Amino acid sequence: MSNSSSEVTIKAILDDNPGYRGSVHEDSVAKAQGYKAALIPGAFVYDYVTRLGLNLWGADWMSRGAITVRFRRPVYDGDTLTITATPTDEGAVDVAVANEEGEHVVVGTMAAAHGRPAPTLADMKFVSAPATKAALSVSDLVPGLRFSTNERVIDDDTLKVSRMAMGNALPVFVDNRIAHPGCMVRLTMFDVLSSYKFPLAPVFTSVDTQNFAVLKAGSMVSTSAQITKVFERNGKIFFESEEFLVADRSVVIARHLRTNLVASA
Repeated sequence: MSNSSSEVTIKAILDDNPGYRGSVHEDSVAKAQGYKAALIPGAFVYDYVTRLGLNLWGADWMSRGAITVRFRRPVYDGDTLTITATPTDEGAVDVAVANEEGEHVVVGTMAAAHGRPAPTLADMKFVSAPATKAALSVSDLVPGLRFSTNERVIDDDTLKVSRMAMGNALPVFVDNRIAHPGCMVRLTMFDVLSSYKFPLAPVFTSVDTQNFAVLKAGSMVSTSAQITKVFERNGKIFFESEEFLVADRSVVIARHLRTNLVASA
């Protein structure tokens, strides 16, 4: 990886997680479906983009920064990505991620601070993970539908494995034993995806994130999440999920407002 304050160049590399087998994150499956290679998971690409925030504003961005990204095209295993930031009049930056062909695969915005107060825990609901996942139809996807949480302690090994998978060796995460953004969005996303059997495996298409605190090794993490919106666009069904990552049932770490493609109309 090479970088300057307003540009980062990253080689997108897929790890060898056995969980990718049989999905578009496996090369043979992706090519059989018409893609040129295995697809890089959205959480990886999101993590790549957040490194620009660390370049621009330092470690403080992890406890007060904001980022919104929208995935426009697939990112493939082996792609070289150039991530650039352009200042706006509002003090934020516009972000663009280009592949080797010059196509913008991701666009978004990023800011040093979001100005949003941390949510109160009184507004949180934590639903225990079900023994058996219920199957959902499209009609079951309604605002207010709650997702469950798989509470677990995040240890140093978990953080190390996540950093290695996403190629994130920034000292702020290694030296301070804190979770990187791709790890955090994956934690809430995992809880949402493991709550039910969906009509189709949801595809991560965008996220609007506000950071409130750092997630430290040794913390127990929980997710409080629900659907906030369901909509149709271009013959596809999407749902928006508001996902709060909470440490030790006492500290709100981040809010992820994610958009998920879940079915055809």
